[in-house]
Amino acid sequence: MRFCDGMSLKRKAFVISLGKAHADIEVGAYKAYKEGRAPIPDVKKLVAQKGVKETAKGIIVDTRRASENTSGLLKVVSAMVVHPLAIQRQNAERLALIKQLAELGFRVAVPNLKLNSPKMLSRASKHAKVFSVNPPVIAEHNGMKEYPASIAWLRDMWVHDGKKRVMRYSKNKEVAPFGEGGMSVRFGKCVFASDKLRNDASVKKMSSQGFRFYFLGDGENYYSSLSKILRRKTYLTMDHVDLFVGVVGRTMLVEEDFYKSNQGVLREAVRENKLKVLFVPKGESDFHPSNFLVLGDNKVLVDRQAKQTIDLLKSQGIEAIPTRVPMRANLAAGGGVRCIVNEL
Repeated sequence: MRFCDGMSLKRKAFVISLGKAHADIEVGAYKAYKEGRAPIPDVKKLVAQKGVKETAKGIIVDTRRASENTSGLLKVVSAMVVHPLAIQRQNAERLALIKQLAELGFRVAVPNLKLNSPKMLSRASKHAKVFSVNPPVIAEHNGMKEYPASIAWLRDMWVHDGKKRVMRYSKNKEVAPFGEGGMSVRFGKCVFASDKLRNDASVKKMSSQGFRFYFLGDGENYYSSLSKILRRKTYLTMDHVDLFVGVVGRTMLVEEDFYKSNQGVLREAVRENKLKVLFVPKGESDFHPSNFLVLGDNKVLVDRQAKQTIDLLKSQGIEAIPTRVPMRANLAAGGGVRCIVNEL
């Protein structure tokens, strides 16, 4: 049986959010880091803690098992990626992506979240339609508002279920986990999804409508900025499966370590849907090229850092277009090309 027939893609419009120039939750994270309230952990103490191990690959932090003290790493990461210079670098890469998609013939829209730099929005407006939107508020206290950190990563704000958007945050501040787009990769009527979504209401509804779900465990996400500070390659486990596996046409590109840890499920998906398996070349998994953006039936946009992967895809007849600039700053913040872009 082939579950994933009807995989034709005719996307005509994308939406990309620029990083925030100001938001209370991010200002607070950076201030905590500067004041030492989100201190850099001692490596020896770190690797001795629950849920942390040091391997030939580097330090692996299992975020599902790690202790509360270890979770402070996330605060350090959050603080570093909202540094003003980091935001500028991320936005420069996003502007290049906006221009490239526009030149490839796609309509591009950029939301004005009232949190963005007017200068950056003005530059984006030369290649995209800028529209006003009220950003969701997830918490309010002492007159301050907190916005979801993922609002600059619109892939994590909704998922198309084939008929409508499943929004991650409702007007009533209710959260729909399936709405976080990084936790799923859809191809036709099949979906690779984080195992955290097994009991999600949207997943159950889509399953009753004929969708086939393959549930996957976490992957290991490389954090270059944290690695530089700890002087060890450092990975945090991540439930965003779209960083580690992608599908274009009948081809699945997957990171080898992720494949090994999810071998049974992925083999089943390959067998049931007659997928061709390509492994990310050694040395390029830290670039997460599986997080490509699908532009059409046989066309993808790939981070130009992954040169071997681009050549591999081309050798299989796939039109693999390199991004105009390497996506280093966005990867340092935890996401790749697909993470930045969503479908309108």
